[in-house]
Amino acid sequence: MSVRAYRVIEIKHEDVPSFNLYSNSELVEFLDRHSGLYSQLNDGGGGVVTIDIEALEAALEALELEDDIAEALKKDIEAGKDIGCVEYDCF
Repeated sequence: MSVRAYRVIEIKHEDVPSFNLYSNSELVEFLDRHSGLYSQLNDGGGGVVTIDIEALEAALEALELEDDIAEALKKDIEAGKDIGCVEYDCF
């Protein structure tokens, strides 16, 4: 079995971030415990990570998030329901 590497032509992301890995540490720690966020990041602390919808929904219920973060997560959950997860490009 082999794994082939393809050149990336374009990665699209939202204009506004859903959350900040440094500023929203309580949320990030929660997502790490429930979806292994940190283990998906590269050595520089960036990369594309996949978070389960269930982890995002649990974070909304368990944490007291700022309104803009909560609204962003709700939008993300709705967008990712079909595939059961949301991918975040962290940079």
